[in-house]
Amino acid sequence: TNLSTDKNAKVYNNDGTKVYIIVGEHVSDDKIKNHTKNAEIIKCPVKNGHVDITKAVEILYSKKIKSILVEAGGTLNRTFIEENLADKLIQFVAPKVLGDSKATNFIEGFNRNMISECNNLNFKSVKKLKHDVILELEFLKS
Repeated sequence: TNLSTDKNAKVYNNDGTKVYIIVGEHVSDDKIKNHTKNAEIIKCPVKNGHVDITKAVEILYSKKIKSILVEAGGTLNRTFIEENLADKLIQFVAPKVLGDSKATNFIEGFNRNMISECNNLNFKSVKKLKHDVILELEFLKS
């Protein structure tokens, strides 16, 4: 929302991949101009203090972008699901147990108490890597 990604972050390495950064409309043109030359930074309306995800997807679609890989935190992941913008979920599972009570979940903030309130998914594939497992699941439309 605020263009807080470090301008030296690896995502900006010029490897030929087109990178889009979505920011709130309030971010100044000077901040955008001085941030990086290796990404297209797009201003978007803000909703509830964050970029309006539905509007951001519409903007990207208008640029002929039909597929988005979202690598995000739990709040943004939840927003994509709540707004019905996620078609599939890819989850990496490592054979590790962490006991950190401060760690966040990969999907944060759902207030659901009943199984009937949950999103339904279908396993598309399960792949075993050397030590990890990749689960690919599709959201079932209700």
